Amino acid sequence: MTVMTFLRRGVRSIAILVPSVALWAGGVSAAVAAGHTIEHVGRVVSVDEKRDAITIDEMGPWHGSHTQQVRSAFDLTGNTKITMLDGAGGSGGSRAASAERPIPIVDIRPGDWANVTLQKDGNRLVVTNVAIVRPQPPAPARSQAPSPSHGAGK
Repeated sequence: MTVMTFLRRGVRSIAILVPSVALWAGGVSAAVAAGHTIEHVGRVVSVDEKRDAITIDEMGPWHGSHTQQVRSAFDLTGNTKITMLDGAGGSGGSRAASAERPIPIVDIRPGDWANVTLQKDGNRLVVTNVAIVRPQPPAPARSQAPSPSHGAGK
């Protein structure tokens, strides 16, 4: 195969790829333009109260065993609703969310889980909601007292 043949085949592949990416990107833009939202979920790594910004680590695009976390920063506005999801003891030790209460940005801590919702406003995406879930420490393990039959005189 000559270099020109390879380049011609490559150009055809790129000619197919570019419209495909444009259709995908157009679909995302159309969904956001139609009032849909975009959500990012991850663990909070930093909070900047002075700038009204948070940074989270979230799972990046799936690449099998090579998938990595992606760090994303979000600037909050005066209209951003920040809530803490309080849990109630569920079965099996889970904490199912049962109540939602508004909190200030200073109550967000690194290690919290954040669900950040964005919506299109003109030509930009704006953070409309940040829902925080604070991980609970594991319950202490119960120690089991030895039963009377163990170690009793034989």
